[in-house]
Amino acid sequence: EYVAGTFAADATERLDLKLTAKSATHVAFEFYAITGKVYGIEQSSDLRSWSAAPFSLTLGGATASLHKSAAAGPQPAFVAVAPGESRFYRLTVR
Repeated sequence: EYVAGTFAADATERLDLKLTAKSATHVAFEFYAITGKVYGIEQSSDLRSWSAAPFSLTLGGATASLHKSAAAGPQPAFVAVAPGESRFYRLTVR
């Protein structure tokens, strides 16, 4: 709770990565960002080995492995995908 910046007594506050759209070229996510926290998205094909998934904050924008939030609120994220590739994703916070 402390690292994520969420409030333990509020069940609606949680570290959550929501899938909002999927296409042949990208996967779109949304998460609630807290000011000053650093977020990353990781990917895995087997749920055992994880690696950073470079993502952009706008569709087709510049990618990075981490994003430091400048403001609290919903944050879109876009990850490029290869055709026919299946992946699992998770959100990290520092």
